[in-house]
Amino acid sequence: MSWENILKVRTNEETPERLHGQDTFLVNDDIYRQAGGRILGETEGDRFMDIEDIEEAIGRKLTIRDFKNHHLNWKSNTNKTLLDRVGGFRGQQQLAENQIAEMLDDLHRGKPVDSPRMYFNIFKVFMEIFGDTSRLIEEVRFALRTYMDIHSIRG
Repeated sequence: MSWENILKVRTNEETPERLHGQDTFLVNDDIYRQAGGRILGETEGDRFMDIEDIEEAIGRKLTIRDFKNHHLNWKSNTNKTLLDRVGGFRGQQQLAENQIAEMLDDLHRGKPVDSPRMYFNIFKVFMEIFGDTSRLIEEVRFALRTYMDIHSIRG
């Protein structure tokens, strides 16, 4: 057992690494609450827990269904526990395609986009990671050209 595990202390301190680091992940709100976690806007509970803490609190291993369709769950391959729980690269691709499909649906329905830059960045990372394997790539390119007036993306 490493010293990091022996000395692990939960904290509610919000640092950039905790919020957007390579090992960051998001589970569904109901799972986090069951584990004693505090989601954005709530005042009670732990703000940050790792996957093992959540599993210990709810009494079972997490599965792909417990994780949000969010880019934090598919943009990185450094969180080995997350990769194990979602089913590796294929599971990450499923989460990614679910998120991208929701975003595309919002664009097709004319829903106002709060941050076109955020949409662009998420689409770009999606294309970089899953571009050769995803059924959604052409629709993403269409959305970038049609809704965001972006005609070429490098990389």
